[in-house]
Amino acid sequence: MIYYIDSRIKIKNINISNDLSHRIQLIYNKNSLKIYNDSKCTNLNNAVYKNNLINSSKKILILGGILKKQDKNLKFNIKNTLVLTFGNQRDLFINQLNLIDSNYFKFNRLS
Repeated sequence: MIYYIDSRIKIKNINISNDLSHRIQLIYNKNSLKIYNDSKCTNLNNAVYKNNLINSSKKILILGGILKKQDKNLKFNIKNTLVLTFGNQRDLFINQLNLIDSNYFKFNRLS
């Protein structure tokens, strides 16, 4: 289980074209804690891919909303991450993940 955020969090260089530069926003940066928002991410594959680009052993990924239709047999490897899922489709998100050195918690709602 992950209890704290690693202060050595580093993001690998990501080449983002000008039309996609708004997609990944640094919304908090204080005391060695960085929080990125990618609320425009439209599918689980992209969310997991971007999460795995973060070079840290301590990460938290929050997933919710409606999971896009995709092959139910397809699983995405997610590494060194605490995954928090919420909403009606929280189980579907977890079922699509292959957790590697990771853990998860499911919530009915965030409030």
